[in-house]
Formats: sequence, C-alpha cells, structure tokens
Amino acid sequence: MHAVDGDLKVGFFFSGAIHWFAHCLDLQKDIIVAFDLMERKLLDMHLPDQFGYEFDSCGLWLFREFLSLWARNYDTDTVEIWVMKEYKLQSSWTKTHALLNNV
Repeated sequence: MHAVDGDLKVGFFFSGAIHWFAHCLDLQKDIIVAFDLMERKLLDMHLPDQFGYEFDSCGLWLFREFLSLWARNYDTDTVEIWVMKEYKLQSSWTKTHALLNNV
C-alpha cells in the first residue's frame, strides 16, 4: 500500500481508529486503511463497488453516527454521500444522497 499520489494527509478518526485513503498495489484498488489505536493493528476496507472517484475529489467524514464518504462529481456538479451502515463491512456501503450544486 502507498499514499495516494505521495500526498500524506491527516487521517480521519472514527471508532478508535485513524483512517486514510490508500492504493493497494496487490489488488490494484483504492481502499481505506485504518489503524486501530487500541489493538495497534492495520485494517483495510474496500470502497463501495460503484464508487469511481479520484481521492482528490472526495473525503472521509462522520454522517450521523456512521463512517461516510463524500465525493464531488465536477462533470455533473453533484456531491454524493456514501454511508457504511455496519462498520468494517464492505457490503454495508449505501449511497444515501446525491446533491446538486445550484450555485
């Protein structure tokens, strides 16, 4: 694994772990890497199957009580919000919103 574009960013703290975007060389896929501070273990989590955004146009955040992703589509001027309804379970990613920027 390596940081995306060599750009080291501040991690996002959630559920006792710090999370970053990364690219897994073995799988040739973008993933989320989490470091659990209590267990001192690394964990990798897959992004939603339909998530096709570059990391420079998305981010991790807390939406309600869930680990979530936001992604901006510059072509359609929309923002998508994805929520991981069950932490660490890739199949629980759900796209909850697609917001149109009317500015």
